[in-house]
Amino acid sequence: MKWIKIEDKIPEEERLVVYFHDMTGASLGFYFGRDESYPSDNNHVFGGNFGWLTGDVTHWTYIPDYPEGFEDHAEANAEYARVLKGDVSDMKEPIGGFLPDA
Repeated sequence: MKWIKIEDKIPEEERLVVYFHDMTGASLGFYFGRDESYPSDNNHVFGGNFGWLTGDVTHWTYIPDYPEGFEDHAEANAEYARVLKGDVSDMKEPIGGFLPDA
């Protein structure tokens, strides 16, 4: 396993990764693509069970392949990533969209 800089290569969506943020360290989760409304060139979105980060991940790496006979876990991860990506999109909507007057 070697860390890959986000500016050098982006990971595949729906594939489990370990991603690194300099303040929180390493986390296990998924890459969800880019958020074009984020005001930075590093507008990559990563997330997992605890929430998401946009623009903060500096490095990432894929987890090793599952042991022989357990490849179905990769498809289960991909399905979970699709669900999480939808949840993140729903939560982020107010950030990039219209906010009603308070």
